[in-house]
Amino acid sequence: MDEGSLEKKYLTPSQESTPELKSEASKQEVFENWQELVVGEKKESDISVDKFDDEQFKDLLYKEVEERLDETTKILGLNVDENLVKKMNEVEDKKKEKAEAQEEVIKSVVKQINSIPFGTWSFAPKEIERQKKLNCSGAALICGSILNKIGIKTEYGTPADHSVNFVELADGSLLYVDSRNNIVKRIEAEEENFKGVKIRKID
Repeated sequence: MDEGSLEKKYLTPSQESTPELKSEASKQEVFENWQELVVGEKKESDISVDKFDDEQFKDLLYKEVEERLDETTKILGLNVDENLVKKMNEVEDKKKEKAEAQEEVIKSVVKQINSIPFGTWSFAPKEIERQKKLNCSGAALICGSILNKIGIKTEYGTPADHSVNFVELADGSLLYVDSRNNIVKRIEAEEENFKGVKIRKID
């Protein structure tokens, strides 16, 4: 099972998802199409993306998605329980209590996301907002965005034919978070690194 940060794993430009960077289309054209077709918000910009190398360009595409997610979350009506967040922050120096409070926040967020109807192609901001639905990739994307913003370290994972999140709690324990199926459970996993990609072996 491989996994990486939200920024590096979600919507990775490939021959299937975006035009080949070395094709006749310029990076500027790809960027504008990405904004319109994936993000759903085309903004005026004085950035000369044709001067970006491929890694800088990919980072820009990920950033465009991330910046839209606050609005996507609002459109879906998802909210973080401020009382649970306050409780979590009040036990900053107590690892066990902090982990329990984090888990409570996560379960609250996951329950809300799970209540959103399933949609086959709803994995990118524009389509999520249009359908007001989420598939597993969209659910993991939204979940990771929400949790990371409130200080809960969350990663995006891709087991076979599925997308989930992994959360490292304050006490060092690991949570498997499947917000599309309302599953939040503590697990143990061996961790390896293969060519820069984090691999977790889970029974």
